[in-house]
Amino acid sequence: MKRVVVVGASLAGLRTAEALRQSGFTGALTIVGEEPHPPYNRPPLTKAALLDGPDASALALPHTVDLDATWTLGVSATGLDMLRQEVLLETSEALAFDGLVIATGASARRLPDDLGGVCAHHIRTLDDATTLHRALAEPGRTVLVIGAGFLGSEVASTAASLGHRVTLVEATAGPMLGALGPEVSAYCARLHRSRGVDLRTSTTVLSLTPAVERPGTTVAVLADQRSGAKSQVEADVVVAALGATPNTDWLRGSGIDIEGGIATDHSLRVLDNAGVPVPGIVAVGDVACVPQPLLDGTASRVEHWATAVGHSGIAAATLLDEQPHVLTVLPSFWTDQHGVQIRGIGLPGRGDTTTVADGAMEDDRFVVTRTRGGRLIGVVAVNNTPALFRYRSELESAARAAPPTRQGPVS
Repeated sequence: MKRVVVVGASLAGLRTAEALRQSGFTGALTIVGEEPHPPYNRPPLTKAALLDGPDASALALPHTVDLDATWTLGVSATGLDMLRQEVLLETSEALAFDGLVIATGASARRLPDDLGGVCAHHIRTLDDATTLHRALAEPGRTVLVIGAGFLGSEVASTAASLGHRVTLVEATAGPMLGALGPEVSAYCARLHRSRGVDLRTSTTVLSLTPAVERPGTTVAVLADQRSGAKSQVEADVVVAALGATPNTDWLRGSGIDIEGGIATDHSLRVLDNAGVPVPGIVAVGDVACVPQPLLDGTASRVEHWATAVGHSGIAAATLLDEQPHVLTVLPSFWTDQHGVQIRGIGLPGRGDTTTVADGAMEDDRFVVTRTRGGRLIGVVAVNNTPALFRYRSELESAARAAPPTRQGPVS
């Protein structure tokens, strides 16, 4: 292998490039990134970066090795020709490769056009954080956050800490419900409300329109799904935190399976539309739809920092010796909200039973385990990170024992 192209100047793309060098790859290495910025750390964008303003140099990801790479930043990939082994760029340039790493990540899901066309803030990139920081820098603002996943909950927490009046709207029954499970989600709902956030669950946004009497203000019409009651909220700042969509449009027509993300096998080799691994091409990070051992091989995307890092070594090994490397990457995540640390490992949101294993929720220090069919599948710790280590080996063993099958993707 003499030429490797990495599409996506992201955490996953950078760490995979480093893993290739550390594994002995000495050929030409090209890294393509849609954003003009070198790879940077995204988790602070909804926390410290909103408080103090994003600092590109402080957020830049450190390099662990000398990459000796050609960087092509501020340029989008527009297509992939697998037969000619070329990546097509918006500049009309074609980059030939022997090995390809797809690390294009995901983009913020946008508000539907039929809501009224109000320009809402999104929070996915460094530029997004810069714009939102400026909007929140003015004192005494009213802030409407649509979506109470990790990002929306963190933005609500940060905005509340700045003294703004915050309304947090979530279509499901609780914040971060799909990731944490109902019990921890209910705890987080109480936490938001105890800090002054007007959290409205099982609520949807019917419309967003500019206020006639207050220029620059948005009027949101909300609907409670349980009672059908409608209400209005006025906001100076609207933030849409509706999740993310994998960046796969550039691969349409290439022959790669991009349903629900880029489909891969356990070794991160991408799959074609017939489900056959494609030699010399791997996918990593948020864009990769990977069989999850904890879900008995059901494919899923896991948008966490640790997953992006964990994929790098597998992808590099798979590319360099073209042998499947089935290594276990145990998902892990963290979020800080209202001064509370929430840490998790595994896939707790996919469990069906919850047990408080340590502490008590009312004390703001506890550990819950989540099982699926009687098997441990995830653990969440609140203000008790050291307790997670007691469960890591059990979860890793459960993942290794799972059958290496691949079922269809799940949302």
